[in-house]
Formats: sequence, C-alpha cells, structure tokens
Amino acid sequence: MILFCSIVCYKWHIVCKTCYIIYNYSNIMKKVVFILAFTWTLISFSQIINNNPQGLCSIVVSTPNNEPITVLIDNTVQNPMPQASITLDGMPAGTHNIKINRYSGMMSYTIIDKTLLLYPNTRVTYLVQMNSLYQYDLVPTGTQPWSTAPVFTPPIQGYNGPYGCPAPTLNAQDFNALKQTIQNQSFANTQMSIAKQAVSQHCLLSDQVAELARLFTFDSDRLEIAKYCYTHTCDQGRYFVVHNVFSFSSSKEELTRYIEQTGSGQFNPNQMQNWNNNNWGNNWNNNNNNTPIPGYNGPYGCPAPTLDNTAFAQAKQSIAANSFDSTRLTVAKQVIRNNCMLASQIAEIMRLFSFESSKLDIAKFAYSYTCDKGRYYVVNSELKNTSSVQELANYIQGR
Repeated sequence: MILFCSIVCYKWHIVCKTCYIIYNYSNIMKKVVFILAFTWTLISFSQIINNNPQGLCSIVVSTPNNEPITVLIDNTVQNPMPQASITLDGMPAGTHNIKINRYSGMMSYTIIDKTLLLYPNTRVTYLVQMNSLYQYDLVPTGTQPWSTAPVFTPPIQGYNGPYGCPAPTLNAQDFNALKQTIQNQSFANTQMSIAKQAVSQHCLLSDQVAELARLFTFDSDRLEIAKYCYTHTCDQGRYFVVHNVFSFSSSKEELTRYIEQTGSGQFNPNQMQNWNNNNWGNNWNNNNNNTPIPGYNGPYGCPAPTLDNTAFAQAKQSIAANSFDSTRLTVAKQVIRNNCMLASQIAEIMRLFSFESSKLDIAKFAYSYTCDKGRYYVVNSELKNTSSVQELANYIQGR
C-alpha cells in the first residue's frame, strides 16, 4: 500500500511539473509574440516617419457639378478664390475641423462643418454631396498612398535667377490689350497713370517691361516706368533687356543705380508652391485648371462672374430704359452691387451714360465688384478726359 501511494505521488509530481513547464512556456511564447509584434509596429512606424518625417497627408475636395466652393481647415481659408476642386497637400495628420462654403452671387454660406481624422502618408478624395436628409456631406470616394509633395515646376523654364514676384500673370492677349489702351491716350502723363495702374496689379516679364517702356517717347518717362516695374518683375535677373530701350547712357546708369539700391526679390522658386497669391492674383492651387476665368491669372475682386451674356444684356436694357443719367446710375449700381462683374462688362455699362462724371462714378463704384481686376485698364477707354483717367488711377491705387 505504501509502495502504491509512493508511485502515485511520484507520477502526480511529474504531471504537475509538466503542467508547470507548459504553463511557463505558454507565457514565454506570449511575451515573445508581443515583443515581435511591438518591434514590427516600431519598424513600420519608423518607415512612415522616414518617408514623411512630419506625418503629413493630403486631401482632395470636389463638387459634382463644378460648383465653386471655399474650404476652411481649422478656420483657415485654404483657397481664397472659390473653385470646384481643391487639392491640399502637406496637411498635418490628425484631427481637423473642415468647413465648406458655398456661394450665391456675392454671398457665401457654410454647407458643411465637421471633423475629419486624417492619417499620415495617405491622400483621401472627398466629394461634396447631398444625403437623403437633404443635407450636404463629405463622401470619401477613394484613398491612396501619399508620401511626398508633387514635383514643383518653376514658373519660368530655364531661368534660375532672382524673382521679384511669384509668376507672370499677363498672357499675350491681355498684354496686347494693355498696350493698346496705353497707346490710345494722347498725353504721356495719362499713359503713365494707366501703365502704373495695370503694373501694380500684375507680375511681369522683363521683356514685357521693355515693350511698355517703348510706348513712351522720352527717356525720362521710360526711366520712370522702368523703375516702377522693377519690383513687379518676375525674372529680375533678366532686367538688363530693359536697358536697351534708352537713348542716353545716363538713363541706363541711373536705372542700374536704382536696381543696386533696391536689390533683387526674395522669392525662392523652389518654395513657390505655397505662394501667397492674394497680391498677385493666382488665388487657387496651380495644379487645378478650373479657374473662374480661363486664361486669366491676375488678381480677383470677387469670386467668379455671375452674369452670363443673356443676363448681362437684360441688365443693360434695364439701365438704358431710364431717361436720365441719375436714374441710370441708381439702377446700374443696384445691378453691380448684387453681382460679380467682368471689367469688359463695366466698360459696356459706362457707354450707357452721357456725362463723364457718371462714367467716372460707375468706374469707381464697380472696381470692388469686378472679378478680373487685373484687366480694369479697359475701362479707361470709356473716359474722354485725362483728368478722369488720372482720378480713377489715383482711386484704384488708394484702395
């Protein structure tokens, strides 16, 4: 009996010891698995950090019917000029508040106000849609990896010199129209006022400055416009071409001294994807082509033109139906106040008035309601008196 009990106890001891070993082995394996999983997580996280050391991401917000909107991230406007598709690269990952503003004429109102959780190294595409409750919402339509910002293309190919302003904003058609407007003036001081008014709204090329200077007869006027244009010139490193317009070496030397005293611009073309375009016009992401006015790169006074050809013809008819300039002025201001106009439309409205004072009144009033402010020089052609042109130029420069 004693022998039997001894054998049973021994075997039970072996069983217990075996269970203890298995239990410890199980705990060890759990720890090993945990350590391996933790190590893998650290490696993965380090790879993300190496690819994107700041934990950045990207989002794309679009509307289905090309309706222009404004996007605010954490109460900061991302696209001052409303557009139908907005790409925001290099956003910090994490939680952000996003607001979408929609426009009706000159009025804007918020249609979406929500919180987004954004993950690093990803680009999420959202579509603004109305849900079953007739409320606007952001609907994600796709996600893809994103680790680096798009390759930036310098504004002037092959040019590596200093920049006085971000990028050229006057295309060939607009520049020729500006030159024609200047040439239509009889006096040099009026030509100078119009030229400065236009240049103050744009970023030019050195070749364009040289062409503007040639519109003036005297070296003194050419020198004045050359000095004025220098800080509004994109390729300042090529400004030597402007020297060729002068007849006297003294004018060339004076321009050289002015440039040396002024210095070159501080714009770095490699960092221009984050331009502050409020001063130079391109108030949208340069990767997007759905600009409110195709081919126009100047400054905007309001989001987008609101009167198509038919509506504008009706507006002109309503203005012209009145017999007196004073009444026409009241109706015209009502039309302009409730819309976003084109500079060419303002010029057409000015033709409906008989008196120079009324034309000048409309030209001043309409400036703040004009979409393509960089083309506002076209309204000068509707003013007959040099003093009116000068007064309008002074008004615009004082805004």
